[in-house]
Amino acid sequence: MHWRWLGEQAFGSPHQQFVFGECIRRIEEAQARCERLDLMLQEVMEGWSLAPLVKALQALRGVGLVIAATLVTEIGDLARFQTPKHLMGWLGLAPTEASSGSRTRRGAITKTGNGEARAMLVEAAWSYRLPAREERRYRMRVEGLPEESRSIGWKAQARLC
Repeated sequence: MHWRWLGEQAFGSPHQQFVFGECIRRIEEAQARCERLDLMLQEVMEGWSLAPLVKALQALRGVGLVIAATLVTEIGDLARFQTPKHLMGWLGLAPTEASSGSRTRRGAITKTGNGEARAMLVEAAWSYRLPAREERRYRMRVEGLPEESRSIGWKAQARLC
């Protein structure tokens, strides 16, 4: 990896150099494990009945295979929610409210819903802090998707960025 050259002469003590080398090996092993798990997830997706939904969700910026598969697994059929407001309440993304008479105070999100799905959505939302653009990874993800899905993904990106 690109950091390996950094450790060749980074430390004066051979003991420090050894520990640094072990840290590098640990990172490389973790990256290899993640790559193996991603390949297994791709393999499993091929036979899953909800794979088209997972693929369509990847048209949204910041939503890769892991996030899309987690959302579909945790949420299930989106048709069971009557409105987006119901879905947001189930996810725990609705604001708290303290009302008394004519006074209404809204606070932070409730965090009472599905924590795993909420965490995936928050992670994906971080990518919207950057300007809208079609980078190479995004183009590869949406390749082969119907034009309608790609259009919705781009519309969301342009609106949220």
